[in-house]
Amino acid sequence: MFAGDIPESLLSEEGAKVFIGTVDNVKLKGDITLSSQAEIDTIDVIPTVKIKGEVEIGKIETYKSYHGNLILEKGKEYLFGYLDENNLYVYEILSKDEKNIKLADSRKYDMVLRLENYLNDGAFA
Repeated sequence: MFAGDIPESLLSEEGAKVFIGTVDNVKLKGDITLSSQAEIDTIDVIPTVKIKGEVEIGKIETYKSYHGNLILEKGKEYLFGYLDENNLYVYEILSKDEKNIKLADSRKYDMVLRLENYLNDGAFA
């Protein structure tokens, strides 16, 4: 895996997981407040839509960190891409329906646009 090839890695890696999930809890290290500079201890996510991989809908999954600068909100749905314990990627969802998903920053970053296109073209199916 190389910087910038996350969408392709999520497509090709056998053990990868891609799913939509709701943040149930974010536990921070120390006594700092939640911000983009906060150091995450754990993130609890409840998968709601399985796209790829061994994902169980409704069963809490706990992760130790994630890549991105999103301030994750409890109760909000995000798109998650998991490659291994050191590579969890979180994407903000602007809108979704049965056929399409629109990710924040897809017009700003080519990598996010490629992931959005793969999702909407059915490449993960």
